[in-house]
Amino acid sequence: MNKISFYLFLAALLAACHKPAPEPPDDPTDTVLPVRWKAPLSADTMRRQAEVQYVWGNNIIYDIVQFGLGTSVEMRDSSGNRVWAVDGFSASHKGFMEPGHILGIKDNTIVHDEESTACIDNRTGALIWHSSVKSIQTNASSLASVIDDYVYAVHNSYGPASRSLVRTHYLNGRWDTLVTFPGKYDDYVANMAPPALWINPHGDSILIIRNHERYTGPNTTNGQTQQVSLYAFNLRTRQFEWSRHNIDPEGAVTLNPLLVEQNRLYLNCQHTLRCLDLLSGEDIWKGNFRNSILRSTLVLYQDMLILQTEESGLWGLDKHSGAIVWNNPNTYGHHPFLRCFNGILYGTATGYYSFYAIRAATGEWIWLVPSPNHSPQRPDASFYNAGIAIDTTRRVLYSADNYFLMGIKLPE
Repeated sequence: MNKISFYLFLAALLAACHKPAPEPPDDPTDTVLPVRWKAPLSADTMRRQAEVQYVWGNNIIYDIVQFGLGTSVEMRDSSGNRVWAVDGFSASHKGFMEPGHILGIKDNTIVHDEESTACIDNRTGALIWHSSVKSIQTNASSLASVIDDYVYAVHNSYGPASRSLVRTHYLNGRWDTLVTFPGKYDDYVANMAPPALWINPHGDSILIIRNHERYTGPNTTNGQTQQVSLYAFNLRTRQFEWSRHNIDPEGAVTLNPLLVEQNRLYLNCQHTLRCLDLLSGEDIWKGNFRNSILRSTLVLYQDMLILQTEESGLWGLDKHSGAIVWNNPNTYGHHPFLRCFNGILYGTATGYYSFYAIRAATGEWIWLVPSPNHSPQRPDASFYNAGIAIDTTRRVLYSADNYFLMGIKLPE
């Protein structure tokens, strides 16, 4: 990124900071969202947490965390009735909130944790296969991704001294090793994250691989304890097209899925959002958010790239230049999920413990509401910490609070 582009971004950032922020509704309770159905999260005294995953047909896939006892995956129909449930997934995992633990592929659900990987038939709830090959027990490497007919994961297939990117066809659970990285080099420990797919101008399928590298040596350089590298791996030739090391000085990136559009990659590092040219691996532009941690998934809407930060709220950026289009600072929070449907952004505002709808084009509020189950008897029901999934055909939003699974009818 040249100096002119940097100063243009800085000027836009300063200008945005002086614009009046879109104010939240004066009385959020004026908006009442109709609850189409709700189902109790727990019928006993056991502590549970629900996390919504994705819509399949007329149904919704949840996972239910029983703290200390493991996690189950279940399907509910459009009326909230349980269709099936599969128990027995990793008790060591606190939950599956990061995208990459539960994934939909064709008519099946992939469940991936530190202990194993499984494939569930959505039509019956039956296990098609269950592989006990362990992933590396680190945050990034315990995730998976789905590309075409394959599941991609990271295994320590060759022992703890190396990390292997592997894949299996979603129907058989037989892993094929694609590439192996040293587990440790120059006092850095490798920690791969699942790849994203890019189709290059020649029509080749290229995997974009992140490698989070944590420094374990006696002394750090300028206080840097981690770095991140990117690799472009050609599936046809089984060769690397290019690699780029130590991309960001802070060395940290979020674990959310990489966003690839045409020949560009959008990468949210800890405080920096980068747009990279996938033909060369070099920066096209970057934007610094020094007072905010970038947590959310990235959303493309028309010519904008939208993200939620932990301290400075929601941002709409021009996807071509990184210039700021709008900023709504009142939606700050650490929730990683952000959804866009019919030009409206849906997410959670941790500062208000509520659920919001905002116009994607302008950042203006539409409504801000607490959980429908919030009451003096249930004050902690205000947290929408379970993620969001939207049935776009029936206009139903699925989520949960501390007490109920819910299907909420969205306004027309």
